[in-house]
Amino acid sequence: MPPKPHIALDELRLQALAGVCSKEKFKALWDAYYRPEAQKHLLAGGKPGSATGEKVWRLGEHLREVFQSNPAKRGGSDGGEGQAMLATAGSAFESLLVWYLNLLLWGSEAIVSGKVKDQYSTIPDTLRKITTVRMGNYTSNSETDLLAYSVPASAMAVPHGGFGRKEADELIRANLHETELSILQAKTNWRDNAQIPMLWNWVYEDLNPVSGAYVVGVDGFSPLGLKRFTYGFVTVPTGGEDGVGKNAEPHLMHVRRVSRLSGGNYWLHATKDGVANCINQFPGNNLRCAIARTDAGHLPGHVEQMVDSYPGLVDAFLDLDF
Repeated sequence: MPPKPHIALDELRLQALAGVCSKEKFKALWDAYYRPEAQKHLLAGGKPGSATGEKVWRLGEHLREVFQSNPAKRGGSDGGEGQAMLATAGSAFESLLVWYLNLLLWGSEAIVSGKVKDQYSTIPDTLRKITTVRMGNYTSNSETDLLAYSVPASAMAVPHGGFGRKEADELIRANLHETELSILQAKTNWRDNAQIPMLWNWVYEDLNPVSGAYVVGVDGFSPLGLKRFTYGFVTVPTGGEDGVGKNAEPHLMHVRRVSRLSGGNYWLHATKDGVANCINQFPGNNLRCAIARTDAGHLPGHVEQMVDSYPGLVDAFLDLDF
């Protein structure tokens, strides 16, 4: 049974989840590998309805195990994969992130959506314009893998006729100064890609470049109108145990390159000081006001309240019943 929306924004959240989780390749991986591994960490003995808020929160520390439960990813290295496998892995990684982050954020005024240019994207037009970078006569949204954003005043009851991207866009435009937005770039490996988020973070941090070589925001919209705007990076990382062992130390160049991103650096593993935060820390670091407006006032407490209030919520997420 699909989860019943707690607030209006949950209707849009369900649309975002249905889009990314209905992709054929992700669903096949989910049914065969991801779900059985996730279920081990969420349900006691596989029993439906046995999930707790604490288990949902801690799942972030084990998402690497979920992602690498696919035999094609077990112990694999960053360098030896074909382009088709890399593309599939990257898309599945993004879908897994959308699935988990929206489970954490269920019932809040914050949401995580897939790529801006994805056919399933539910990102409001105002945020598309704010995150577009214009360089001369060329515009790009290429590095907006995921967008996490708040929709102030969306805690109202679900209006007659439903709540979708258009309604969210209207609320954002009416409350732009109260809206939080974070770009989250997602890469399955780390060593080969760390320079990309480092460079784009410079672009998104310098919103008034002296040279005028580029402009962030089009059609009269700018991140300067937002309450908070950040840019973060998340990785699995792939590469066997080396991903969280000897190749994940504070002094290494790929770690240092993402150490000062405005939105933080994350991975699907427990937090390691000086290296990366667990992905469950991302919402609290970048969507602070939306989380503060929940009844609990903090994310672990909010997750616990939602799981307790909706015993079938985690089961519906495990079933991809959106």
